[in-house]
Amino acid sequence: MTAAPTAHHRLRRLVDDFAALTRPERIEWCDGSAAEQQRLCRLLVERGTFVALDPAKRPNSFWARSDPRDVAWRQELDAIRGHYAGFGDRLPPALGEQLDQLAGRLAAGR
Repeated sequence: MTAAPTAHHRLRRLVDDFAALTRPERIEWCDGSAAEQQRLCRLLVERGTFVALDPAKRPNSFWARSDPRDVAWRQELDAIRGHYAGFGDRLPPALGEQLDQLAGRLAAGR
């Protein structure tokens, strides 16, 4: 088992099972502390994922950048396609073409 700061056996087993499947370089257990939040936010700012907002107006607030290749964009497109999938041949060809164009733009990051 993974050395973990918890005695919750089912949680430890779940983490070990996922680690066996994904083989991460390391496993980091989160404690939810203010120090941990500050460390993670500082790391995200350094990597360019977060931009710190004006601390006078918005203390401890960040703008998180989004990448169009992110899975959320793909899920959105899948939801659109899933909605129209049940229409089969009744789907207007122009709409199908538009969905394909949208998929291409999302895949290209536009």
